[in-house]
Amino acid sequence: MAKLNQIMKIIALILFTSFIGICTNSLALAQPNESVLLTLDKPFYVAGDSVHFTSYLMNEKDEKLGGLSSIYYVKIYNESLDEIVDFSGKTIDGYGSGAIQLPYNLDSDTYLIVAYTKWMLQNNQRNFFKKPIKVFGNEEHKSYEQIKMNPSESLLIWPEGGGVINDFANRIGYQLNIEDSEPNQVIEGYLVDHTADTLLRFKPQSGQIGFFSFVPHASSTYRVCFNSGGKWLSQELGQYRDRRSTIKLIDRDKEKLLIYGLSNKEIANQEYTLVVSHNEAPYLKGKQQFNGKSIVFAIPKRSLKNGLNLIQLYDQNNILSASKSYIYLENQSAVSIVLKDSIFENHSHIKIPLEVFISDSSEYTTSISIRNKELFLQGEFYSKPSYHEFTRLVNNSDVMSLRELLDQEMDLIQSFLLAMDNDESFTKRSEKIALQVTNPPEQVIDFKEINGKLKWSDEAPKAGNCYMICSVSNAQESSLYSTDIDENGNFNFIIVRPKEDAKIIVKPIFKDKQVPFALSVDHLEPIVKEEDFKLIFHAKTEQVTQLVIRTNENNVINRNYNLLLKGENNPQSNLSAFFDSYDAELDLKEYIELNSFAEVCKELIAGIKISERKGETRINLKKLEASGFQNPPMKEQPFMIIDGVPISNSQIITELPVLSIDYIRLLNREVYINNLLFHGVLEISTREGDYLADNLNSDSLYFENYQVPVFNQNTFNFSNEVTENKRVPSFNPLMYWNPTFILSNKTKYIKLNSGDDIGDFLIEINGVDKKGNTVSFLGEIQITQKSTQ
Repeated sequence: MAKLNQIMKIIALILFTSFIGICTNSLALAQPNESVLLTLDKPFYVAGDSVHFTSYLMNEKDEKLGGLSSIYYVKIYNESLDEIVDFSGKTIDGYGSGAIQLPYNLDSDTYLIVAYTKWMLQNNQRNFFKKPIKVFGNEEHKSYEQIKMNPSESLLIWPEGGGVINDFANRIGYQLNIEDSEPNQVIEGYLVDHTADTLLRFKPQSGQIGFFSFVPHASSTYRVCFNSGGKWLSQELGQYRDRRSTIKLIDRDKEKLLIYGLSNKEIANQEYTLVVSHNEAPYLKGKQQFNGKSIVFAIPKRSLKNGLNLIQLYDQNNILSASKSYIYLENQSAVSIVLKDSIFENHSHIKIPLEVFISDSSEYTTSISIRNKELFLQGEFYSKPSYHEFTRLVNNSDVMSLRELLDQEMDLIQSFLLAMDNDESFTKRSEKIALQVTNPPEQVIDFKEINGKLKWSDEAPKAGNCYMICSVSNAQESSLYSTDIDENGNFNFIIVRPKEDAKIIVKPIFKDKQVPFALSVDHLEPIVKEEDFKLIFHAKTEQVTQLVIRTNENNVINRNYNLLLKGENNPQSNLSAFFDSYDAELDLKEYIELNSFAEVCKELIAGIKISERKGETRINLKKLEASGFQNPPMKEQPFMIIDGVPISNSQIITELPVLSIDYIRLLNREVYINNLLFHGVLEISTREGDYLADNLNSDSLYFENYQVPVFNQNTFNFSNEVTENKRVPSFNPLMYWNPTFILSNKTKYIKLNSGDDIGDFLIEINGVDKKGNTVSFLGEIQITQKSTQ
């Protein structure tokens, strides 16, 4: 009996143990397994960078966000599995974010980032998040791993003028030698800095030869990379040199081109030669004594050859000192924004002469287009039919698309950053070569030099706070020049020789607080009265064709309008800059309040049809015939404008508060602009005049113009602070000016509506007089509120 009891106890113990095991297994099966996922902001980093990440805590059973834990841990290890840095963070509903600062003394290597929770650690889960990341160290001479290039492939880079100049627009030429390249193989070029940010994308202009321009900074290093069918070539730009000799072009005169030779060191009694070539054949030459830091040549434009001209400056030993390209076109091309959007038939390019900057001396036309919700800034080389894409922006309606786009580019760049080469045979600086200069005909130098001095009555302003401007004007035109002031208050202007009746005004401009001063100018009575710089229209101004607005601080172009003409036939017209007459115009202030834009159309405007298609609001206009408005309406949506800004989403208009609308204007017919067809025009002016500037809408078409110094090389500055500090384009309201021109016998003025910041601006007006002659005026305006006159 005792033995039987013992056996029963053993059986009971076995059953209890089994039961406990089953319960434990069931509990384990019931417990959710967690997982942590990190998404990083970049696939590679530089020592000292911050690794920004977004964290997701997930339940693996149902793959939903959230779990038993809310705290997660992130650690970074080196290849020896030594812990470098750690981080702990908290998730809310399974979502969190954080950043880890990398030490500045890290070596170039591949590191491992690991993420987990305490639950995962205690339950012996092995599904920790693990991802290798590449970190480039701060070595003195290199930041990238090396590989050997294929001997059959080479890359030659030569900076224009012999070397790269810091803080100045540089033109970099290059030539590839890829022997087994396919005839139509696409070659893409990239300029990246030491942080692996892509500053510029470009393509060869002809075959495997081309050039690009950018402004380098002393705090960065740069590398040029090319991708041809998956094969990568790369080379660091050579040692940067201080600014020695450079060429600057001033192209403000219709008859002459001013060419400056500039040096940052004193040159005494040396004869320099300027040579102008076309298709590698020199055809103009001029000589001057270089005394000081600058010389100037003036070349009549009628003597220049049509197309691309190479301007080179040689010292007394016939050594090339500086060079620059200039394109002279007898017939300048019109410049316009290019819209490619679904609102237009067959996705064709639609050109609109609106808010585009270009200089006649620029080497590129510029345009903007929209493709698949992505905004592209594009350029076309004047002398070739080839097409080049410079940079890509994005429609602000879809930030996620931008993020995915940037991630794709970063992954692409990572694939070749790990394969960069520092072969000395490619990075060695090219030596200056002495060239034999031919003897083309000499040219007459025609310029005027103005010297002056500022004396401070009190303490001198801070460096860079003050500069000088010089206005030269006569009855037909005016020109503006700017120059810096040295530490002793001296300044110098070199201007195109003015006409005898020209009025010359010299004036200091203070960026911050003005300080008391005394001004003296050699051979010139200075005029510093503020009213001398106010904008004045001459009575014979018949039509305004162009408006240019520059910042007063650094002479940067903000907007350049190419306008259709208005004259004295519309003495008090308040129409936009595009059209001279409308088929219908409605002033809502004259009517009782209606509840919606749809009611306004139903009750007051018979020429508009509003419809819903697949949840999308559409506006179509009816054609106006002699018998009235025709049905059915036109198939395509009209060109729609609110306060001078074009939009593509009809819902913006249908949701406008009726009380905010001032005027509604219609063109109920097909309209051609630059031989391009629009299916009517719907223009709305709000009472404030800046509706889209104040209410940034994701469907409005905002265009950001790169700001280019007027007197600098006319290419886009891809290294300025805007593009350098902001990887994602700013979606803040940009400057929008909606000019209204009032030209009558009694009154001549401009009304500008601006969503821009308060500040001082320079304004230039180009027009036509009654005899058809061109006239130009320039002056200052100050924005004190959003509407100024």
